[in-house]
Amino acid sequence: MSNSDELVDILTDLLHDLGKYIYMPLAMLPPDAPDGDFREALGKALFETRGTTTRTRSAREIWKMFLMDENDRLREVAGFAVLHEIVGKALAWEEYLRPGGPPLPRHRVEHDLAQISVAIRTLLKELSDDG
Repeated sequence: MSNSDELVDILTDLLHDLGKYIYMPLAMLPPDAPDGDFREALGKALFETRGTTTRTRSAREIWKMFLMDENDRLREVAGFAVLHEIVGKALAWEEYLRPGGPPLPRHRVEHDLAQISVAIRTLLKELSDDG
């Protein structure tokens, strides 16, 4: 397997495990869900992102594992910096989940989490265009 093929596989896994599952709890909420329900869904999105029969991983854990797997091979690809920034914005919502916090700006949160999939797909396209 070539280095490029391996990166595509790793990014495809990231698209599934992080891009898809970080947004899913929010996508399942009705548009008029109360803030408490939205907070609960966001907590699940960030802290219980990907569950299997044996374990549950947080978005932060999935991202850290990805960074170890990519092993600096993507750092020179322009789309990687964008992905890194977007994931950072999404993970930053963790601090807003403390009890009694102000209502969350639902549109901004949803946008930040949804952009992860977009950035991964853009990076995959960039790699395929270069290959």
